[in-house]
Amino acid sequence: FIIGMPTETKEEILETVNTANRLPIDGAFFFLYTPFPDTPLRHLAQKRGLVSCNWDDYSKHLYTHAFYPDTIGINILDRLLFSAYKRYYFSLKFIKKNYRNPDILRQLVKYSFHRLKAARYAQGNKDNL
Repeated sequence: FIIGMPTETKEEILETVNTANRLPIDGAFFFLYTPFPDTPLRHLAQKRGLVSCNWDDYSKHLYTHAFYPDTIGINILDRLLFSAYKRYYFSLKFIKKNYRNPDILRQLVKYSFHRLKAARYAQGNKDNL
């Protein structure tokens, strides 16, 4: 699932997360929108927010932002991304289905620590646009 599209609102992101939780799928991945060059969405993104010129911002899923939308603050977007994973993977539906899998808890803990590290990194690199 991709969140943070150029015109997307907080309410639309929450609906995407709710949809992921309703679908009969085994797992979900949530990614921030990336405005790749020479695409119609990048042109829209350039009109609707700030697009990074730093190519390092395009390669790290949780650490950087290639696009800063004008419809939602980046801190809120970060929290929504973390919340999407938390709501999906800590839902009663997911836990009931996977509680016997010993790798699940390990992956959830690993992701949580990775996310905290990413938040600290992003906090220190806000001015790289």
